Amino acid sequence: MLFGILVSQVNEIHMIPVLAFVIIVSLLVVSQVGVPGSAHHLGWKLSGIWANEADTLQIMMHHSAASVSGYVVSAEVKDFSRRVIIGSKVIGDLKLKPSWTWSEGKYVDPFSQQEYQVSIKLVRNDLLKVKYLVTSNGEGAFKEEEWRLVNPL
Repeated sequence: MLFGILVSQVNEIHMIPVLAFVIIVSLLVVSQVGVPGSAHHLGWKLSGIWANEADTLQIMMHHSAASVSGYVVSAEVKDFSRRVIIGSKVIGDLKLKPSWTWSEGKYVDPFSQQEYQVSIKLVRNDLLKVKYLVTSNGEGAFKEEEWRLVNPL
């Protein structure tokens, strides 16, 4: 009986450093990646190459601090009178918010070069909803697309 108590106390003493190690590693991971659902965590989830709904455009997005930027890495141009410059910035000043709300910023259509206010929301790890207000002849309508993750970074 006494031997059993001593063995259990020795095991508990040896578990303290292991438990401390697990807690420290967990805190380091959370500080780098963010708490799931947080704006910082969303930045990690958005980092990658995304294709638009028509599959005519691929954008590499990456986060820095609490915002995301996106650059054209591939474009399919059907009308050769218009050019798309690879490497041009199309997502900018996207202020990240927790994943259950819309993050907002600027979107420059690489085909028309028009700038729009954009709202982005991660629906699944590989699916992004993108909506922006398109105005024509003084009238506006929301354009909504679903972008899919082609390659996570």
